[in-house]
Amino acid sequence: FGDVMHVTPLAEADKQELIALFLRRGYLELEFEYKTFRGKTFWGELSARKMEGESNPYFLVRIRDISERKEYQNMLERSN
Repeated sequence: FGDVMHVTPLAEADKQELIALFLRRGYLELEFEYKTFRGKTFWGELSARKMEGESNPYFLVRIRDISERKEYQNMLERSN
């Protein structure tokens, strides 16, 4: 888990826990606040899956921008 893009980097113990969970389940879906190399922050959903190839495992990882969804969630929470 590279945390170069995380606004708040994960503690080493948290990284190890997430890696162990990923290896047990074969997938993870998590939300983090990220920072681009240009300094813009955004909320992202990290999805990671382990896939077995013929000779080696492969890891499919993507980060999807969910900033708009988080903004709507915050608006709903404030209105209640």
